[in-house]
This record gives sequence, C-alpha cells and structure tokens, in this order.
Amino acid sequence: MAVKKYTTAEPRWLAQYGRWQVNVQKDGRRKTFSSSIAGRKGRAEVMARATEWLQSMDADNIRLYAAWERFMSDQQKNTSKSNWIKHDSHWRTHIKPTIPDKRLDSVTPFEWQACINHAAQNGASRRTCINVRATIIRFRSFCELERFAHTIPASTVLKVPKNTRFKKRIILQPDDLYRLFTTDHITKTVYGTHIRTTPIYYIHAWRFLVATGLRPGEIIPLTHDSIGKGGILYIDGSRNILNEHTDGKNQNAIRKFILTPLALRILDDQADMLKQRGIISPYLFPAPDGGQIISSRLTRAWCDTRGSLGIKSRMYDLRHTYVSVVKSDVPDPLLRATVGHSTKMDTYAVYAHELDGDMQRAADMAEVAFDKVLGGDIANPKTR
Repeated sequence: MAVKKYTTAEPRWLAQYGRWQVNVQKDGRRKTFSSSIAGRKGRAEVMARATEWLQSMDADNIRLYAAWERFMSDQQKNTSKSNWIKHDSHWRTHIKPTIPDKRLDSVTPFEWQACINHAAQNGASRRTCINVRATIIRFRSFCELERFAHTIPASTVLKVPKNTRFKKRIILQPDDLYRLFTTDHITKTVYGTHIRTTPIYYIHAWRFLVATGLRPGEIIPLTHDSIGKGGILYIDGSRNILNEHTDGKNQNAIRKFILTPLALRILDDQADMLKQRGIISPYLFPAPDGGQIISSRLTRAWCDTRGSLGIKSRMYDLRHTYVSVVKSDVPDPLLRATVGHSTKMDTYAVYAHELDGDMQRAADMAEVAFDKVLGGDIANPKTR
C-alpha cells in the first residue's frame, strides 16, 4: 500500500471555540491552522495557510528534476519560445547528463560548474558556455522566487573555462563585397547541359544588411513608415528564428539612425525590383507574395545562394561585416548607436540636439568607409 506524502483534512468550524481549524501532515510532521474569522473568508484563510506550509515543505525537499520541470513550465508561460527552447537544450545537452536526480539542496556548486565544463569539453563555443551559465543563473532566480532550498552559486562564482573560444566570424572581404554588390543573377547548369539564369530575389535585403549593420531579424518588419524625414530609419522591433516579434536584444536595440546614400540607393533598387515584379506590399523587403518574410526562409535563401557568390559567411556575419568596414572611420559611440549595441547611457534621451548632428556624421563617415572598400562606381549613389 502506497504511503501518502501528505494529508489534508477539510477545515472544520469549531462553534464552541469560534474558529475554523484544519490539520495537515507531511512526511511525519503535523501542523494545525486556525482562523477566528467566520464564514467563507475564514475557511479560505486556513486553507491558504495550510497550502503555503505544504508548499514550503515541498520547497525544502524538492528534487532537481522536479524543480526543473516547474521552471520550464514557468518559462513556457512567461517567455518567448526562442528563449525557453535554449534553456531546454542546455538542460538536455549539458545539465541533465552531468547531474543525476537528487534533492536540489544537495547539488554542490562543483556539480553546477561541471555542467559548464561539460559544454566546453564537448567542443561548445565560448558563447554557448556563457549561455549555459546564463540558463543556470535563470534557474537560480526561479528557485529563489519559489523559495526552493538550493546551492546554486551566483554568476560571479560560475566560471567559463579560459580555453573556450568564440565561434569564428567569417567577415566578407573586399572581393566578396564586390561580388555581393554587383551580382543580381545566378547561373546554374541543369541536367548537365541546360544553363539557367535566375534573379536573386533577396539580393537587396542582404546588401542592406551590409550597408546598415542591422540584425537579420530587424530587417523583416521594416515598412515604408519605418523611414522618416531626412532618411532616418526607425528600428522598433525584430523577428526571431521562430518568427516571433521581440523588442530586441537589449535596451538600445530600439533606435534610429540616418541611412547612408548607399543604403538609400539599395532601397531604390529594391523598390524598382518590386515594381517590375508587380509586388505591392507595406514591407520594404517582403516575401514574393507581398507578405512579411519568414526568418527561416530568408536564412535558407542565403544558404542556398552564398555558394554561387563565392561567399562562406553566415547571414548574421553581414552585420559584422558592416562593423568591420566602418570601425576605422566611425567613432565607437556613434557606431554603438547605429548598430544598437548595449551601452550604459541612453545618449538619445540625454543629448537630443547633439545626437541629430552625430547621426548625420555617422552616416557620412560610414559612406566614406564603404566608398573605400567598394569603389566609387558601386558606392556612389543616385539621389533618392
């Protein structure tokens, strides 16, 4: 016969004492709760106090795997899918294989560190190791909110092994950039003899990523209303790999900056291409049916096309290429403001007048930088 972990009796109204009373028991420990408030309110009060005590007993004895299930349930309800699937991946790949199921408060700091070491030993990049640590710390915060007894150390204690390296970025070199900005069609041989030439539908989107330093997900929701007076581009959101709308990676991802003449010319070329195809859409870079691009399809199109252009870079590396091209010409504070890197100060909010001048200066400097790399014939824009 199975032994109950806990028992809860129904609250009783003890008329002779003028109070509600309920008796509960868990793991051999008993507790009585009472309330002198008559009616439903008093009954609800004693039940709430009894339930809280039982949950606190659970918190003291909860096992790691059960705590993780509750954590994941919370994440699935309160965060985007792209966030919680990363936690789930880190759990299945590095945490669960390292720590057996046991009482949460018996897991040692050494074992938590071993999870990060496990990732490093299995060839994970430094970024992945940092993300595994972030998952553990997020789990720690959840445990504290739930009042689970735990031994999870703070982030300052958990270390990322020094021998880990960030995944190498393959930045487009000048020859790669030249091909990207001068190739509008790709030629393929079909069945060994037939040669087929196909226009590259997303070529202007990829050029725009290079010319602006936008994240791939930031280009997807852009509409004609995203461009304001004076060629200012307003970034107010992004689309992740699961096609979910997000507010960006950090507080400075929501931003504005002046487009360079090169970027404006790319938009003109994109508009001409859409007009030739008879595509009417509110989006600057729509899908062929005029709707919003799906992130995974844009990535797939890049992977299918880059080989024909002689390029090995990932699509996200187009953003890094922008930074590499302009970094010598654009001062770091202006560059951060343009690409939306995290900073400790909201420069836009504090120095509005100076910012207007800075944005124009950043655009002028970036244009000069691209002119050096691409040459005047390609980078010299037509008037918008």
